[in-house]
Formats: sequence, structure tokens, C-alpha cells
Amino acid sequence: MNTQTNTNIEDDSAKKPFDISSYISSIDDVTTSEADDTLGSVMPLLQSSHSPLFVFTKENEFLGLISPYVALYTHRYPYTTKVSSIATQPPYITKETQLYDVATFMLETRVYSLPLFDNNKQIVGVIDSKDIFQNLIKDKDLLTFLSSTIKAHTPITANDNSSVENIFQIMRDKNVSRVVLIDDNGVLSGIVSRKDLHNAFMKPTAKQRFGKNDTAQTDRAFDAEKESRGDDPIEKGLD
Repeated sequence: MNTQTNTNIEDDSAKKPFDISSYISSIDDVTTSEADDTLGSVMPLLQSSHSPLFVFTKENEFLGLISPYVALYTHRYPYTTKVSSIATQPPYITKETQLYDVATFMLETRVYSLPLFDNNKQIVGVIDSKDIFQNLIKDKDLLTFLSSTIKAHTPITANDNSSVENIFQIMRDKNVSRVVLIDDNGVLSGIVSRKDLHNAFMKPTAKQRFGKNDTAQTDRAFDAEKESRGDDPIEKGLD
């Protein structure tokens, strides 16, 4: 695969080195799309708002990544947008890149799966945050290092009777991807993510389920169903 990259991650000898070879997975494990695909056709394929889409041409030329978080929640691109028009270049990560730099980029961009390149700038694998987390318990030095650098933050909470629209607004205002749900007694009842909200709004309306010519309900009723989803209790929206 041919690649084009713009950003380099520089190694810093002052940072504690960790070999990233243990965290490399196959490119076959990521979600890919072709340049002419639209956001609406590929977003349902992604597992979370932080799982990037790898965009290629029909000739397997790598065009870049798309972050669902950036595309849908920061820029709010229309679902008809072609993925090739908004793909961005990832950092140039090789086997010599320090794990600290990889993790830092993931946290700063909220893109938790990044391509690994060889010296010819061809993709030879992927580094995913899940692989890093799964290996934490196997590497005591890494666990100690990360625990000393990660800052704990007070979680953003909401009542579990909140509406879907209210939860969405909290995520936008607080710039978070997850909200902790508590009941009226302040007891934890669950966690809702952007992917949960995305799935809730992606469910077909009655109009989509039964078709335009169905006479069981009027168009006004169909439209009312779609518009009212934002007022649904969050638990209903996550069914």
C-alpha cells in the first residue's frame, strides 16, 4: 500500500522508552472504505466514535484516516460527504517510535487506532489502544509509568431519566464521549457513550420501516416520531 504522511512524531530520549512491537496488530483488524464511500454508508460499521476509518483508493493507495468524533461531533459533516474529501493524515509511526509518543497522540486526537509504517512509508500493521491496555498487566514498568502520568478527572454525570437530546448536549458542552448515569439517589446506574447515541438516532423510523406508501400512519405521524426521539428517556434510546 502506498502512503502519504505529513506529521512526524519525534523520539525524545528523555522519555522512558517502551518497545511498541508487542502492541502491533494486523491491518485486517481495522475498518476500511473506498474513496467514494459516504459517511452515512460507513459510520454504522465502526465500533465507537474513536475507532477511525482507514480510507483507500481502489488501487489500495492509503488516503488517510477519518475520526467519527471529529466528522460527526466536531465538524458535523453531512452524511452524504465523501470520505476522501475529509480524510486526514496520521503521524508517521514506525517500530522505532516510542510508545509514549503514540499514546500521547491518541489522547490528543481521540483517535485510538493508528497505522504503523515501514521505511518505505507502507502500512505494515496497526497500533490499537486496546492492545496497549491488554498488555498493561504484563508490563509492570509500563503500568507504573502510565499510572504516574495519567491524571484522574471527575466524571461527567447525568440523571438516568435524562432525555437523549439532553445527554447529547452535555457531551457537546463538556467535550466528552461518555456520560455516567446515576439515579435519584446518586447511585451509579450505567454509562452512555456517543456510539450509543449514534445508534439510537440511526434506528429507522416507522416511515423507513414500512415505506412511503404505507397507509397505516400519516406522514405527519412519521415525522413526529423522528422529531420526538430527542425527548426520549435515555434508557429508551439505548434499547
